[in-house]
Amino acid sequence: MKQSLLIVDDEKPTREGLRAALEDRYDVYIAEDAKAAMNLLESENFDVLLTDFRLPNEDGMKLISRAKSLPKPPVCILMTAYGSEDVAVEAMKRGAVDFLTKPVNIERLEVLMQRALKTKTLEVEVQGPDAKFQVLTPESGEEADPKSMSMVIKSRRETVSMSYDMFFTLRQMFQNEVLRRVDEQIAALVGDSRSD
Repeated sequence: MKQSLLIVDDEKPTREGLRAALEDRYDVYIAEDAKAAMNLLESENFDVLLTDFRLPNEDGMKLISRAKSLPKPPVCILMTAYGSEDVAVEAMKRGAVDFLTKPVNIERLEVLMQRALKTKTLEVEVQGPDAKFQVLTPESGEEADPKSMSMVIKSRRETVSMSYDMFFTLRQMFQNEVLRRVDEQIAALVGDSRSD
């Protein structure tokens, strides 16, 4: 069974071009604005949402936020002709897994979608109802603890094969926490030596 993809873009040539390029490998749906997209998202479960940043009435950022609040949210990718670092960062904050500039490179898009879908599958396996443990993520509101992080990584290796992206993310969170603690210890030592 093909994975489902919803393409949202107000430019018909872009919508149709992406559909034509991807319909052999995906079950492709299209929408011309956020309202039509939400109607589809609320009636169907999509694996991937590929949305333009600039849409009539509601931008792609808001659409991503709304899509991520669904019971079974799709993997979200934002595309735009107005690419900037600020837009990319905001897209990630809203739940997008990646950001593409137009014109879209189809090969790159497919690699991003497959990587994101593999990560999503891994998260379902790890955090699903039958999982033996839960992974703490920044969204859970809990601070990363290096001891529990190493246990999660060890547990994951024993139960599922971890994607490189997931491993890299966990490793980065662990490194950030270690560096924060080292900085605190250095600051305490510097403060102690100044008081002597």
